[in-house]
Amino acid sequence: MDDESYKHYMRRCQIMLPLIENQFSKHIIKLSKNPESLFLEIILDDFIMVDILPGDDFNVLKNKIIKQIKAKMKDLVCNVCDESDILPMSCPKCFQLWCIDCYISRFRSGQGIVMCPNCKHCVGQKMKHENIQMCVEEIMTSFIENEY
Repeated sequence: MDDESYKHYMRRCQIMLPLIENQFSKHIIKLSKNPESLFLEIILDDFIMVDILPGDDFNVLKNKIIKQIKAKMKDLVCNVCDESDILPMSCPKCFQLWCIDCYISRFRSGQGIVMCPNCKHCVGQKMKHENIQMCVEEIMTSFIENEY
């Protein structure tokens, strides 16, 4: 790639990066140079890597990322119940994965407080029993709507 083409490529990447960050705001996003292809790559949550190719526009890049997320989700296993093909939740402190069912079970048993089975970090707040089911439904709806 000549210098002018590379400058154009870098400008396109700079334009697309904020769009990607907005689209995937629930994820930790980093940008790196792929040492093999020499193109920039987007790294989501330290385990999904997608090269930004010169012809990629926002929609192409977004679809490549979603495809990678779906492929990685097939390989995920809950660290609590050992089920595979899960809808993953993770601890905001240690990023340990567990399935939505184990998360909700911990939410119910903790009466609104979820303790990570790995690092013991707690999130949430204590609530009355009558509010727990309503919150469980909100968690499920929010999780499904914001999966990507």
